Amino acid sequence: MALLIVEHDGKVQAGVISGRVVVGRRPEDQVRVADKAVSRVHAWIGTGEDGTHFIADAGSKTGTLVNDQRVVVRKALQFGDEIRIGPLVLRLAEGHTIPPGTVPVDLHERPSPAPSPAGGISFNCACGAPVWVPWSAAGRSGTCRACGAAMSVPRPTDHPQPAQSPHAATMSRCGVCHGAIQPGEETTRCSACKALFHIECWTENGGCSVYGCSQVGAITPPPPSTMTSADWVVSEPHDPGRGLPHRGEKDLRGEEELANAHAAGLPWAYILLAASVLGAVVGTLTFGGTSLLVAAGALMFLIRSRPQRQRKIVFLSIAVSLIGTLAGVAVSYYWWMG
Repeated sequence: MALLIVEHDGKVQAGVISGRVVVGRRPEDQVRVADKAVSRVHAWIGTGEDGTHFIADAGSKTGTLVNDQRVVVRKALQFGDEIRIGPLVLRLAEGHTIPPGTVPVDLHERPSPAPSPAGGISFNCACGAPVWVPWSAAGRSGTCRACGAAMSVPRPTDHPQPAQSPHAATMSRCGVCHGAIQPGEETTRCSACKALFHIECWTENGGCSVYGCSQVGAITPPPPSTMTSADWVVSEPHDPGRGLPHRGEKDLRGEEELANAHAAGLPWAYILLAASVLGAVVGTLTFGGTSLLVAAGALMFLIRSRPQRQRKIVFLSIAVSLIGTLAGVAVSYYWWMG
């Protein structure tokens, strides 16, 4: 059995994991937090066929961290792992009874409320991922962010639009953070579905957030602010048998790639090869002097730049220059001195 320890605002709760646990702002979520840093459907904890647990991010705005590492799609969990979601700190613990001094929390799945224009539509993908979409996306098709499978949004029975108060009619909400858009705030409107967003929410989300809209992911979001220099050093895919590269290995590899990039800025190797041919032609009447100069220049380029991908071309230009030097001496001696 596994326990989930939830710490928030100085309060510690604990509950036994009996199935899928969803973290978000919906009423049916087992771990619900009314905070703008937490998305409506932020992340979910599931159980694999072998009984192990994993956590998956549901495309949240602020991301999900496990042991200070950002979760891209899903990540296997071990007992003692620390999960950070907005202001929440969650820990996976082994046991079947909650620790003393903690407040019990019911982690059993709750039925989803009836869809409504105000509450949107909640449903599950075949892979078990929870999905929430606004009412306007009913009947559309899209792709699950967790498994990548195509799915269609159910079309519930139409409900009449609730009457809005004059204050609500003038107060718009952002399609990403669902917070009220105050007068004077910078906003942008989706060109496809006409949804309104805070300009920073639109940028951080990488485009529209309306399910099925053609502008979802229309722009590349900036790197997450939670990532540190230590994260990107070891974030590349690795072979489990080889282990993660240490910082020195990463830096040396980066320096080598940078040197190659500088060497590849202009095709110097090919320029030297062309110069060696031209120098050999001119050197036939100058005792091979031009070929000798080209050979010296190619040798200096080879020593200083150390090109990795163009070494053969540089060696070829040196060989052509040396042959041109010998041929130039012979031809020039015959031409000028009879």
